[in-house]
Amino acid sequence: MVSINEKTGDTIDAVTPVSEAPQRDSFDEKVSIDEVARQLNATPEEVLEARELSRALSLEEVKESAERLVNQHGLDPNFPAGALERLKEFLANDDAFTNPDSHSREISEAKIEVALLTNNSPYAEVRAVVDPHDDPSMPVATIRAWTIGLFFVVFIAFINQLFSVRQPSITLRAEVVQLLAYPVGKAAEKWLPDIGFTLFGIRHSLNPGPFNKKEHMLISIMASVGKTLPSSKYIIFTQWMDRYFGQKYAKPFSYQILLALSTNLMGFGLAGLCRRFLVYPSFCLWPASLVTIALNSSLHNEANHPVPGPFKKIYNMSRYRFFMAAFGAMFVWFWFPDYIFGALSLFNWIAWIAPNNFTLAAITGVNKGLGFNPIPTFDWNVATHVVQPLVVPFRVTLNTFIGVFLGGITIIGLYWTNAYNTAYLPINSNLMYNHFGGSYNVSKILDGRGWLDEAKYQTYSPVYLAASSITMYYYFFAVYAATVSYAILYHRHDIALGFRSLWCSFRKEASSDFKDVHTRLMSNYSEVPEWWYLILNLAAIAFGVAAVAAWSTETSVGVVFFGIALALVFVIPTGIIFATTGMEVEFNVLAEFIGGAWEPGNALAMNFFKCFGYVTTAHALDFANDLKLAHYLKIPQRHTFAAQVVAVFVSAFVCTGVMNFQISNIPDLCSTNQKDRFTCPGVNTYFTAAVLFGSLGAKKVFGSGGIYTALLSAFPVGFALPFIFYYFQRKFPRTHWFAKIHPVMILSGGISWSPYNIAYMWPAVLPGWLSMVYLRQRYLAFWSKYNYVLSAAFSTAIAIAGVIIFFAVSYHGFEINWWGNDSESGCESTACTLLKLPKGEARRAKCDEARPACRRCSITGKVCDGYGGEGGGGSAARRPSLLLMQTSSPPRCDTHAGLAGLSSTGRLHFEWFVNRTMSQLPGVFNSPFWKTMVLQSSSTEPAILYAILALSAAHETASTETCIIKREPSSSPPTDSQEHLSLQYYNKSIYYLQKHLRIPSTESIRIVLVVCTVYVCLEFMERRYKRGFVHFKHSLHLLESLLKSAAPSSSGDPVDEWFVDVIPRLDIQATLLTNEFYQGSGTKHSSIWPPLPQLFQSIRDASQSLDGLLVRAYQLQKDGAATGPAEDAADIFELLATQQTLRNDLESWIQAFDVFKARTWNFVTDRERIAYGPLPIYHTMAYVITNTSLNPGNELIFDLYTSHFASVVSSARSTLDAASSTSLPTPAADSSPEDCKHQTEHAFETGLVPPLFFTAVKCRVPRIRRQSLELLLASQRQEGIWDAVLSARIAKEVMILEERGLYEGDIDEKRESPDFVIPILPGPPRIHKLWIELPEEPPGDILLSIQRILPGGKRETLARKFHAENGFWTSIPLTLRVAKATELAK
Repeated sequence: MVSINEKTGDTIDAVTPVSEAPQRDSFDEKVSIDEVARQLNATPEEVLEARELSRALSLEEVKESAERLVNQHGLDPNFPAGALERLKEFLANDDAFTNPDSHSREISEAKIEVALLTNNSPYAEVRAVVDPHDDPSMPVATIRAWTIGLFFVVFIAFINQLFSVRQPSITLRAEVVQLLAYPVGKAAEKWLPDIGFTLFGIRHSLNPGPFNKKEHMLISIMASVGKTLPSSKYIIFTQWMDRYFGQKYAKPFSYQILLALSTNLMGFGLAGLCRRFLVYPSFCLWPASLVTIALNSSLHNEANHPVPGPFKKIYNMSRYRFFMAAFGAMFVWFWFPDYIFGALSLFNWIAWIAPNNFTLAAITGVNKGLGFNPIPTFDWNVATHVVQPLVVPFRVTLNTFIGVFLGGITIIGLYWTNAYNTAYLPINSNLMYNHFGGSYNVSKILDGRGWLDEAKYQTYSPVYLAASSITMYYYFFAVYAATVSYAILYHRHDIALGFRSLWCSFRKEASSDFKDVHTRLMSNYSEVPEWWYLILNLAAIAFGVAAVAAWSTETSVGVVFFGIALALVFVIPTGIIFATTGMEVEFNVLAEFIGGAWEPGNALAMNFFKCFGYVTTAHALDFANDLKLAHYLKIPQRHTFAAQVVAVFVSAFVCTGVMNFQISNIPDLCSTNQKDRFTCPGVNTYFTAAVLFGSLGAKKVFGSGGIYTALLSAFPVGFALPFIFYYFQRKFPRTHWFAKIHPVMILSGGISWSPYNIAYMWPAVLPGWLSMVYLRQRYLAFWSKYNYVLSAAFSTAIAIAGVIIFFAVSYHGFEINWWGNDSESGCESTACTLLKLPKGEARRAKCDEARPACRRCSITGKVCDGYGGEGGGGSAARRPSLLLMQTSSPPRCDTHAGLAGLSSTGRLHFEWFVNRTMSQLPGVFNSPFWKTMVLQSSSTEPAILYAILALSAAHETASTETCIIKREPSSSPPTDSQEHLSLQYYNKSIYYLQKHLRIPSTESIRIVLVVCTVYVCLEFMERRYKRGFVHFKHSLHLLESLLKSAAPSSSGDPVDEWFVDVIPRLDIQATLLTNEFYQGSGTKHSSIWPPLPQLFQSIRDASQSLDGLLVRAYQLQKDGAATGPAEDAADIFELLATQQTLRNDLESWIQAFDVFKARTWNFVTDRERIAYGPLPIYHTMAYVITNTSLNPGNELIFDLYTSHFASVVSSARSTLDAASSTSLPTPAADSSPEDCKHQTEHAFETGLVPPLFFTAVKCRVPRIRRQSLELLLASQRQEGIWDAVLSARIAKEVMILEERGLYEGDIDEKRESPDFVIPILPGPPRIHKLWIELPEEPPGDILLSIQRILPGGKRETLARKFHAENGFWTSIPLTLRVAKATELAK
């Protein structure tokens, strides 16, 4: 009987029972070679060799080897499942060991199987292409091998770098070079002379003999290094190009080459140190290497034997002829989808039916959609984008496809439920978007260094991601955790074995941990010492540190070391996955996640961290694959080491040069519509990640309160998934289909989205099944001979055709303009969205109709009037009892019930209040006190009505160049009568208030409190500070009484919260301005300053919490000033503990505020966003006060906070600019723009004046304090007690007193010069204390007293007086109050 050798194609005689007497106890009768061959998926030749070796095995040796195989490969997905079950069955048969004569057949089969699995590779794929024998005398590192190898290093590095930014990319792999190098090597064998030289006893000749397979493989390994592009390319692209960061310092070649060498050498050194985990173990197949080895063995096997194949035919075409035929066919065909008929590449035939049908395009579209198309492409380059179906096992292809499919379903679920507002964005995109649904302009949130500018970010927008990107990140997070748990569960013994072997290597002890045939054969050659690889790692670190430190990267060299630490953690788990499946788990997102959290705001630092953490690992795995090639071909380890090191250097220089050519010479590089498809999908994704994780930081995006916090749930889900599969797979035999499920491969399929889709994965399933299942099982010899050759031929043809098309046609602008190259229209030409933002929608909060209250109004602090009769979105039980009328717009004369008895002048004053005064009083905060409580209660309470009329008349008098309300001439009151009218309204309000003063009910207290608050505003507006403080203190007592009366109630009344919004803030104003005299009385109630929450629900919560922190900061300052050096140590430690607690609370506040702002920014209007600006400014002021409070008398300490003062000025300017650019409500219905000119604003809320005054007084940097003065004078604002002009006068006088005699010349002119350096203000001139006595009546003079500490501790106190009528300062004696205060201080 004749059979075909399925490995070589040779004909051999199969061993079958014959009539002759069998030898060795009729062994051949007991074992059928054909049967065993079919069981083991091996060739008869391999079985015959195993049979001969089995004769020398004893039963105990077979048992020991079988136990070792089961233990080592029990969870190995590539180990033959049938063989494993048979070995388990053999070991479980105790009778076979006690009565071996009764089980001679089972024992004979077990011996053959054990001999085959131990003396050859246990994997059919490896046995098909790898020779289990070696010839140590075969020359390897020859001159011709090095010459050809370096040429192809340059060639493959050039091609791969050039087309790496193309979509889809074109990549030459090692097997391509293997084929191209073969005719070159044979030509050298034929034509080069046999001349050479002898070095170290070894002759080196130009032609040492036949071009052998080891030389050939060394060339291939060198070229494989060339195909591994330096990771620095992404850093350089994003740094250099203007469409990204535009950092021109990245242009020098020296900077680029240091980065390239650092990452490549680190990867190579890491691969060498991990070869006991990833190279020597037999279970590490490295499927991609088998393609190269198959070509190598076929090209160097001159014999060509026919093999049986499909259609019941015998195929006798040689591998080389088959390669040329397949190469030529693909070379010609690729011109069609790539150049002649581009629509064939992404065959969008379903979307062409109705291009404007969004649902059809979103689901089936292969350009902008999800690609659910049964025939999506005729381009092999697209079909093999995710997996190489002719290379990896089919279970890998199928598991990956399942993951991609599940990812698509996830995207559909997210998108059509509008989760995370994804329905307003394209369904499948890797770009970032702003809150208007437009492309995210990263330059708007970065400073000159490329770092995040928090103020710019808050002004611009958070980052929003498409549904595909959200899905991609979720699967990324899951696959990282799954990789770790999978490696622990399935390969923990293998990892332990690797560490044991590595330890023995360092101790220079012999190790016998790896007993497979290839490791035994490689022991004939000298091993590479571990310290060789360590030297490479040290050199890589030196290069990396030099690149980071020598250029203005704004990055710590720590990124190099921390990145390498991350690589050390993940290189083994990801390497095991890669080696066993042929699919690499890229943990770039994890490196981005950790790098962004480690140094938030610095995108470049994150890029470096990812480069040294993730990319070095990716390179290490590529180099480990090359080491496995050398291991399979028995190339001496030191030859491989030298070849890889030299190739690393050559590749780095070539790739860096090509990258410079790309950036400088390719037009529209990385643009979406680049004519040659150089759209840079990888660079765009890299840049997106840099901004998302680097500039913004992982905490802003995925941290507590971030938009995408829920995605972190993928980590525990991914970690748990392998445990579930591990549990169930151990309950089924290895032959069961459930054992073929690979959880890591399923999860890795989900990361294949954005911007790619299932159209890039589905076409690989059918070729994968046809090759790896149908042909391999039915026609093993045919599959072994042609499968890997076909894969290599297609890849080579596409790569070479792509190069020719680009340089011969596309680069010169030759195009074929017809429908086939411009077939897309509608939603596949320009991405459409499921939902559209209505005009202005992004600038207003849309009611989400949640009950009992609109969520958007709740989180933004709005009063929701969107429920009609229900009012305010709240329940009846929570409705303020004082408010008798609900209205969503200010009442006018024809709707307000309380105006019926007013004259026309009174009505006009009410109109003025509604359209002018009320729009200014809340300042930047949307307080319901004025717009809701005061207005609505004035319709039934005349005391409140006449109080606001008095305030309106005073406001009209105080306003300069006001907008003129068109009145009838007969009803227009003269200007000089406004004060008289205001007094009349005031007296009427007092009259109607009397009854409420006599009735001590809660309702009456509230009415009196409203009126009293309006009086306070009136007096301060008219600059009657003494009367204003009288009313204010009365308000504080009333509020205290009201809160105490409401304390027993658990629910309270919302109206009381509105009082708390207004009155205590005036208490803080008084404390900030006159803190040496003023003693507040109502700000310590627990319900006013509640505990700091973890999350703010409204801007009111944030503002109220910050007010409490400010009060605590000033109290700490007073306590610190009162504590002398001789005080008890316990008191001092208590103050230090209080200071630290306050620091922690301030840090918690800013974190909670950042979270709140991210949640609410897109639901508020531009005017409402202005309210977000002052709070961080006050936080900065509170921070400075807290940190300086325990250093009384040391004014030099404020110099440590110059950057904080600068941020106050910068943020204040931004807030004022935003306020001036925001359109205000029309002042009056009957006024025109021509009537309206500049008007001084009068706000009742705290604004920007106090922190600017604090900066002007306490910051001694002339430029900063003068900028704060300019802002004070420019604002022309009155904020409660604070008047901007008055504050500027005081601050300027303080500055003059401090700087007098120190600075010569005009500082205001010189400070604009970049060469102007001002010496620091010494300590003695600095003012330590201020006493400000405000005038009782306008215009009134200001009394300013100062105190400073002279050398020796002596205190100097001076008094100054500002003459309001004449506008100058004079010296005066100390007032009685100041003299008394200084005496008490002594």
